[in-house]
Amino acid sequence: MNNSNKRIWTAVLGFMTALVLIKPALAARVDDVIATVNNAPIFLSRYRKELAATLNDMAQTNPMAMRDPAFIQQIKNKVLDDLIDQQLLYQAGKDLKIKIHQDDIDKAMAEIKSRFNTDANGNPLTPLQAQAAFDKQLKAMGLTYQQYRNRLKKQVMAKKVLDREVKAKIEQPSTPEIQTYFDKVVLFVNSGSTEPPVGMSPYAAQDFMMAADRVKSSTSERVQLARILIRVHPNDPQAEKTRALRDANQYKAMLMTGTSTFSEIAKVYSEDPNSASHGGDIGFIPKGALPPALDKAVFSLEVGQISDPLLNDEGYNIVRVKSHQAAEKPEFDKLKSYLKEILMDVESHKLMDQYIKSLREKAVIVKHKSLLK
Repeated sequence: MNNSNKRIWTAVLGFMTALVLIKPALAARVDDVIATVNNAPIFLSRYRKELAATLNDMAQTNPMAMRDPAFIQQIKNKVLDDLIDQQLLYQAGKDLKIKIHQDDIDKAMAEIKSRFNTDANGNPLTPLQAQAAFDKQLKAMGLTYQQYRNRLKKQVMAKKVLDREVKAKIEQPSTPEIQTYFDKVVLFVNSGSTEPPVGMSPYAAQDFMMAADRVKSSTSERVQLARILIRVHPNDPQAEKTRALRDANQYKAMLMTGTSTFSEIAKVYSEDPNSASHGGDIGFIPKGALPPALDKAVFSLEVGQISDPLLNDEGYNIVRVKSHQAAEKPEFDKLKSYLKEILMDVESHKLMDQYIKSLREKAVIVKHKSLLK
């Protein structure tokens, strides 16, 4: 499955693998209706569960943004809009007389359950452990296995509608079109700009920045880093900052005396779970991607050298340079296949937005916004 198909499927499923409980802003009944789509209800209980899962996911992937009330409100609005779009696509599928078979549900269930094959740190689970993790998720959502299959029917319908009405209409870009996009991305990377070109849709801008990052990471001067992170926020009390620096210095001393290896300390003490499970490895970082002071410190290290604790917005970082590669000229042939997928992804999002917009224009949608507060 290519990246474009994965994105459509992921966007349609909207399934998160963790759930937290949140208190409703209003003492509303769980069977209250938060919106209707052509008189079909979207229940508050469903909305709350989707919101809780999304907020929990965001708390893990973007904890800094979770401190911003405006960002939280955007998430609340988006979760409701996604549920409305899903209902619109389900109704469109009914109108198009698209059939959903048990095999379709089985395949979707298998794809979702495969996400439970590893734990939070990326370590593989046994089939029994994976099933237990999936069952625990269903219990947290307040759903039986059959109830979840029934809910999944709408998501499968949405995917089938998008496959028929959007995916089938996506045209593969020509080589000259890919070359033009390549030239634009390279020019952008060489400019040193950090903002996407004006006039792009949010999805197109996101994909463009991904393409630029790919070019940077594969052609710029870059270092492969491992890190040990001790989290502390700039607004934390001084006592907490002192504690974090003390811990960081302690871990650095352990490395210098050979008490433990970098990988061992990262796995046990690093507060970046994504890299900790890999011994702290965060991959290649192109020059200029880090904040100036941190970038200068990192690129001044020799291969194998370990830094003193370096402070950024996440906290204190102890980094080790695993390799250092010189800059090289971007080659079109090496990036052509990747950029082709990017362009198809941009086109798929464009057509999907147009299609859903057309469904919204013909629908009667009522939101009870007071329940969003």
